[in-house]
Amino acid sequence: MRLYAALVVSISLLVGCLHDPSQIVSNGSWSRFKPKMPDVMPDVVELRYLFIERELGDKVIDEAVWAEADEHALPIEKKVMLNKNGLRIAKLGSRLPADLLKLLDDREGSNDGRRHWTHSGQLVKIQTTPIVPSWTVLTVQGGQATGEDLSNAQGYLYITPSHGDGSNVVVKMVPVVEYGSRQQKRMPAPDLSGWQLRHERDNKIYNEMAVDLDLMSGEYAILGCVAEQTGTLGHRFFVRTVEEKQFQTVVLIRVVRPTREELRQAGYDVDDFFLSDAPKSNGSRPRNTAFTPMAN
Repeated sequence: MRLYAALVVSISLLVGCLHDPSQIVSNGSWSRFKPKMPDVMPDVVELRYLFIERELGDKVIDEAVWAEADEHALPIEKKVMLNKNGLRIAKLGSRLPADLLKLLDDREGSNDGRRHWTHSGQLVKIQTTPIVPSWTVLTVQGGQATGEDLSNAQGYLYITPSHGDGSNVVVKMVPVVEYGSRQQKRMPAPDLSGWQLRHERDNKIYNEMAVDLDLMSGEYAILGCVAEQTGTLGHRFFVRTVEEKQFQTVVLIRVVRPTREELRQAGYDVDDFFLSDAPKSNGSRPRNTAFTPMAN
């Protein structure tokens, strides 16, 4: 009987403890065990690019920019092959040259920069030229020069940023010429869920000139031409003549692994771990001030 009474008392004390508010663990105390979303989202890259056009031979481009660019980030064989085809590609570090920053400041109101929020491994197309009715494309491979006439041709850079080691981004850049008229083509859907009909033009993809640059988050790449290599792909892409004056263009590209807060401000649902739905503003033209922070 005594044992039974002791058991009842023990159970009563235990129940009393459970009903004591001071003994109850609040839900908030368990919050530390909930899975925490990473600060840097795993499948997103912010890609910014800006065109800078100056008169051919401009000192800011030739001396202040290319002189500080690291063209040795590429294998020497690739660099030589690109130069023969009129192309220059290099790293520019995480800080822009002072003269270039001043040039960007003087461009207040300019609206030819773009920002894309994209998934790792997805293609971004950068148009470099208008449509040209007739275009002879000269390429040099293995010491042999070949030419090809294309109608309604237009130059593009196909850019594919992919997550690399740590916070790095590997940027694949391929020059492409799209040509001819648009035709309806059956193509696989982006998510490989089936097929879709799209109106596309034929293209020439110059994979032998493809470059993979391994950039730290926040670093820049620069693309331009070897101006004296007239008639080459690079010259076609980045040099134009206006009223007997020639102008050259360089493209600045910056890649960033964005934080959740930056994505939230861009309109993403950051609670969607895979960010399956991009905001409507994706690919929109930012104000000039939106591109200026690249100087950080």
